Amino acid sequence: MMFAIPRDGKTYVGTTDTFYKGDIVSPRMTKADRDYIIDAVNYMFPEVKLTVNDVESSWSGLRPLIHEEGKSASEISRKDEIFFSQSGFISIAGGKLTGYRKMAEKIVNIVAKDLGINKPCTTDKIPLSGGDFGGAENFASFVEEKVKVGVALGLSKNEAEKLIHLYGTNVNEVFHIIRTRGTEGEKYGLSKEVFASLVYSLENEMVTTAVDFFNRRTSAIFFNIAWVEQWKNPVLQYMKDHCHWTKEQYNYNKNKLEEEIEHATTPVDEEEKVESMSI
Repeated sequence: MMFAIPRDGKTYVGTTDTFYKGDIVSPRMTKADRDYIIDAVNYMFPEVKLTVNDVESSWSGLRPLIHEEGKSASEISRKDEIFFSQSGFISIAGGKLTGYRKMAEKIVNIVAKDLGINKPCTTDKIPLSGGDFGGAENFASFVEEKVKVGVALGLSKNEAEKLIHLYGTNVNEVFHIIRTRGTEGEKYGLSKEVFASLVYSLENEMVTTAVDFFNRRTSAIFFNIAWVEQWKNPVLQYMKDHCHWTKEQYNYNKNKLEEEIEHATTPVDEEEKVESMSI
């Protein structure tokens, strides 16, 4: 089974069931996995005629499946299981990323009971940061209202919508940065949109590296690689001054960002082939 999920004019498709034996710290896309997904899309939607050139980016992750003797990765259950050690240590394994909150709830409730706290986990009632709309039915009107604010601040409609969808109700703080400090980014060649997003990330989301900003905060490396290429140098220059990087720190961050872009766009086995051919 695969999924195809639309997002901001793009579609991300996955996943594979490859048994992985490499470095678990940084798993990489392989040519075989990429081609497998392309072939599956074209089989189900032949009119799409997807090719390698249509692939903008990729990422890889590892499922923490519980080993079952004699079964392949695709045959192993995705169900999570809880393990209790004699020392009192509690572990949970298996499951899926989409169920991580329910998995956490199980463990919290177990620990709470052991501590004599007879109350269930309540974090499902706490609004996520930026999500305090008073209900999903209010989101469309919120976007419409805030687009007007963004355009009045000098953003295009598309830029305003992008920031609203990225930050939700926290966009008020992002717009405040534009309103009060919007011209600061001009000497770095940063647009108001990128500058405000970067400053917000640095001051509110613990961004300390360029990879933090382009990957972990904006997800642009996965969904808008052209945007990353357009703004990477101005962002690095601003972060150099803001974070007081030395020349060595600047070069380290620049190299790490280029490496992240390479990893997202080039299968690991193709990269090795290119390297071997260049020797």
